[in-house]
Amino acid sequence: IKQIMPFLNRQTNYYLSEVNYGFYVAIDKWLDVDVKGPGIRNASYDSLSGGERRGIDISLQLSLLDIAHVQSGIFPDILVFDELLDSSIDGIGMDKLLKIIRTKQKESDNKIFIISHRQEIDAELIDHEYKVVKENSFSKVII
Repeated sequence: IKQIMPFLNRQTNYYLSEVNYGFYVAIDKWLDVDVKGPGIRNASYDSLSGGERRGIDISLQLSLLDIAHVQSGIFPDILVFDELLDSSIDGIGMDKLLKIIRTKQKESDNKIFIISHRQEIDAELIDHEYKVVKENSFSKVII
């Protein structure tokens, strides 16, 4: 793991910088996160807002996928995020998370499915929307 940590840190901070988070992270070999940046002192993952923590989580997840791609030459062309946006995230945080995901989608040309109960997702960041509703105890997909 020592060998991949520089790449993991670089990629994670790349995704965070793409959406202008005002901080960067240093991740150690135990995957503990130290938050750094201008004017930031003694900040940790736990001291961030829910949206900021989710931003780190998504950036880290995408960075781990990048590592798998580099090492194996294989990258999944479908990513599924289930209820990623449904808790502890305000509108600004949600937009930043969607932009991180959109950055990855543009780079990899993959299909990304975001499953959410939130109604206020910016339609400009979504290519196709499918709604699932329950009618008479059955789920129905509306395209």
